[in-house]
Amino acid sequence: MVTAKFRVSAHLTKKLTPHIISKFNVEAFLNESTKYLYGNRLSEKLKITLKPTDTTDLQWEKVQECIVKATEESLGTRTVSINVSKKPTPWFTPEIKELAQEKRKACLKIHQ
Repeated sequence: MVTAKFRVSAHLTKKLTPHIISKFNVEAFLNESTKYLYGNRLSEKLKITLKPTDTTDLQWEKVQECIVKATEESLGTRTVSINVSKKPTPWFTPEIKELAQEKRKACLKIHQ
């Protein structure tokens, strides 16, 4: 007969609340017409707003603003939820991760 002692501890984790943020729809750049539209809008905005008499810092701020406006107009935005509940694995500690890496390296050495 085999007897064993088990030590069980519960790791309570807080439920992550999803945060919804908006990002630029960069995937729209796959379409050639969208690339063309973005290029035209950006060049128009830069021609209108940039003046040679402005300081370098002011010009940089204007360039940033033009890029953001042109991107919003041509690409649009999409909503993304972050901090969606990812089920944690409490047994996969840094020590286990290190052991797994050592095992992987040893297997690679054997197969070479």
